[in-house]
Amino acid sequence: MRAKAIFSPVGENDSTKYPVVVWLHGMGDGKEPGSPVKKSNIAYWTSDEFQARFTNGGAFIFAPRSDESKGLCWNSGTIEPLKAAIDDFIAKNKDSIDLSRIYVGGYSMGGKMTLKMAIAYPEMFAAAFPICPAWSPDAEAFSYIADMPVWITSGKTDPLVNYNFSVTKTFEKLSAASNVASECRLSILSKVCYEDGTKTSSGHHSWFAVN
Repeated sequence: MRAKAIFSPVGENDSTKYPVVVWLHGMGDGKEPGSPVKKSNIAYWTSDEFQARFTNGGAFIFAPRSDESKGLCWNSGTIEPLKAAIDDFIAKNKDSIDLSRIYVGGYSMGGKMTLKMAIAYPEMFAAAFPICPAWSPDAEAFSYIADMPVWITSGKTDPLVNYNFSVTKTFEKLSAASNVASECRLSILSKVCYEDGTKTSSGHHSWFAVN
């Protein structure tokens, strides 16, 4: 893992325990340092307005980069290195982290990696929020996160991750395997827009609407 973008909500003489949001970029957005932030709206999550939404008034944001300049993409081979990077981040901030509130989310290929990480390490994450995930786990894989709330978001006109043939089927499998189905959500966007209401250039860009 390379070029990790990090935000800390911790103030001076602050003894508060904060949650952590692990944010995973999509394919093509890990080519250079800073691109996972530049190519998404995760910077907004560090604003006072957004941080105020979290219990205790803030959250860590951890956005690692899969170094695509070296041919590395989020896949099964990066599961263990990503877990090691998250563990290292937690260790460096252990006095300020609420270990019961570590969340993982991401978009497109990062949505795929979100599900892979949640399934590989269900004991680590309190919840997962894959956005237009480019992968649909089978029922057995979903059984590993049967007790985890999962929120899937996608655009109805997504040209890459099809709403009818991929997203709805994924949510059906999730719901069937879940012990907490009432805490799982599927949000389908009829129009994908930026925060200011301007329509994005593609129905695939649902991550700009998750804020």
